[in-house]
Amino acid sequence: MSQMIWKNFIGIVSITVSSLAAARIFPQVGTTVLSVTAAILTSILTFLGLGAMASAYKAAWRVVDRATFRYRKNPTEDTRKALYDAIEEGERIIAEVDR
Repeated sequence: MSQMIWKNFIGIVSITVSSLAAARIFPQVGTTVLSVTAAILTSILTFLGLGAMASAYKAAWRVVDRATFRYRKNPTEDTRKALYDAIEEGERIIAEVDR
């Protein structure tokens, strides 16, 4: 939960700084500093999001990989259904991060 608060905070500050830079209400040096700050904050925000997305894909892959292994070892109706359920679970894991 605290990571989400930080992501929201960084996002709000990044938008604010970007808007101030775009408005050019400060002298040239101030606008440059605001632009660089906005770029850094946006990069941090992107990095935080990529880590969560990578973790979700890894978790989903593990769920599907285990079910695939079981199905290949014993291709029955039960393991086929378990594989389909695992695929749905993997999609759910990834979709949670996209919210």
